[in-house]
Amino acid sequence: MSVRRLDNVVDSKYLWQPVDGIESNSDAKLEDTYLCFGIFWLDIYADYQHQLEELQKHQVRIKQSLNDWNIHYPWSNIEGVAMEIRFLSEDKGKRPYLFGYHCVEDNIEAEEGIVVSLLFEYLKESGPEVFMKICDTDGDFLIDKFEDLMPDVYAFPSANNRLWLHEGKFKAIPASFKPGRGIESSECIEFLSKQMFKCEILTKMQDAFEKEILNSFPHSYLDELRLIKLAIPDNMCHSGLKLNPGLGSYLIKQSLENTDTAGGSVATIVEQAKQSLTTYDLLVPASHLRILSTVQFNVTGKEKDCYDPHICGWILCNTFSRLIKTGKILYKPNSKRLPDPDSIFANFPFKEVRKIKEVEKIFADMNENLYGAQTFNNQTKSKLAAKDDEVSKDDEARKYFESENVDIDEDDFFEYFLTEALGVSKKELDEYTTSNISNGLKEDGIPQTDDIGDDCDLEMSDEILQKLLESFKMGNMQ
Repeated sequence: MSVRRLDNVVDSKYLWQPVDGIESNSDAKLEDTYLCFGIFWLDIYADYQHQLEELQKHQVRIKQSLNDWNIHYPWSNIEGVAMEIRFLSEDKGKRPYLFGYHCVEDNIEAEEGIVVSLLFEYLKESGPEVFMKICDTDGDFLIDKFEDLMPDVYAFPSANNRLWLHEGKFKAIPASFKPGRGIESSECIEFLSKQMFKCEILTKMQDAFEKEILNSFPHSYLDELRLIKLAIPDNMCHSGLKLNPGLGSYLIKQSLENTDTAGGSVATIVEQAKQSLTTYDLLVPASHLRILSTVQFNVTGKEKDCYDPHICGWILCNTFSRLIKTGKILYKPNSKRLPDPDSIFANFPFKEVRKIKEVEKIFADMNENLYGAQTFNNQTKSKLAAKDDEVSKDDEARKYFESENVDIDEDDFFEYFLTEALGVSKKELDEYTTSNISNGLKEDGIPQTDDIGDDCDLEMSDEILQKLLESFKMGNMQ
């Protein structure tokens, strides 16, 4: 059996950003956010049929590389990555390319990271003719994420449609090509077909992407998932979940729309559910379990410490039945999909959740970490601002000396200040200096510097220089 949404088709126009950065009024935003990618097989000597055949081969290979995740990962909207051959309108239907899309709504950061990582790994071995552009329906999310690491010449909107993935590298069509604006899709294909060797490799962006996303893939994304045991009272729903593991997340989200108990009491629902011997281990993001605990409360009207497997199982079955009746999902009971013992999902040690407070603790820890990071950031900014203020005072004093043609040695300055300003006798100063030097030496005569930091010297110098500056100003006023 397979289950899929009926409203899950995306126009390929969302693959391209406007060259001037201004969205057309006719390009209304989609209700959900979709990741989009276009894969082109470019060889200036290849005819249309050759290009089409090569793309069809890559379509099969990419589908195989995505298959495990497409089937088993609990995507927010049931389906994984969809792909089909489309054509660039600018080339009058003669430029085929592989268009892929995936709804990432409600789990954007994780799902975009997963898809990009999978495609990135594929492109490493796909050959020099394969180029991929990737974005989402809100814009170029990779440029947004790593904007600070891109050369300044790719400032908005010049960067639009210039970023491409090629042979496992982030490459940019140079800003010198059609400068001052983004570039059209046909201009991209023309440049990549004839002058791809002029593309700039974005090394800093590459390093950051590998460090933040790719190097921890896939474990960082699998670690965010949780298992919860359910009792499923409906055989059709159980079959749907078993053959479409990602269905559970979508059902949980949709369960918020309707928590009607269909005229039965909670006690009756639980009693009916308990008669079923069918159980299911549901794998979902922790964030979706928060939704499930909310719906459980809406159905029962009671706060519970744990996820009730019977109530939660009934919630998913009730939602599944409602979505089929309303035509929001399509149910096909003829699938021959078999479990894959080699799947990474079959062997990964997912954490099981039973108590609601376990999920709440995950988000409490996340919020605490975010608060701690923000506090540290604010404290760091305050310290830097204070240090900048100290340095500015020091610069002010030094600039004054330069304007007055005063060139003063630090040792001479301290001697002058202590003897003239503070009235220390020359004899006392000599005795203090001798004592201080001897105390600052180890037995072997090596200076001890561990207990004295640079900040101490800077603060003393700032304070004394500032007093001296004030004394000079007062002297000039007299």
